[in-house]
Amino acid sequence: MELYQSQPHSDLGLILSENSEFGILRHELLKIFVDGEHLGEAGLLAQQFHDFSCLIKTHQIEKDEIKLGEYLKIEKFAEYLFDKYRGDELVKIAAQHGGRLAEIVNQVTLRLL
Repeated sequence: MELYQSQPHSDLGLILSENSEFGILRHELLKIFVDGEHLGEAGLLAQQFHDFSCLIKTHQIEKDEIKLGEYLKIEKFAEYLFDKYRGDELVKIAAQHGGRLAEIVNQVTLRLL
C-alpha cells in the first residue's frame, strides 16, 4: 500500500491499472475478503484503492443499489462500468443512477441514431 501513496500523480494511472504489479496484488488481496464473504471490508478497500472489478463483484453479490450509487461517484468508475456492461443491464443502471454513466450512455445512443 505504500507504493500507492508514494508515487507522484503522473504515475497514478499506471499504478491503479489492473495490469500493474500493484493492481494485481491489490486484486488478489481484495479477493481474499470477497471469498471470505467480508464484502463490506472488500468494498471499502476497493473504493479507497479504485479496484473497480472488486466493486462490481461486491455489487453482483450484495445487489446494494445505494452502494452502487456511491461507487458511481468515484472518478472513472462510470467509464469502467460502461466498458464492462452492455445492453439492458447497462441502460438499467444508467437510468436508475443517472450521473456520468447516464451521460455516456446518452452520448453513445445519440451517435447511433
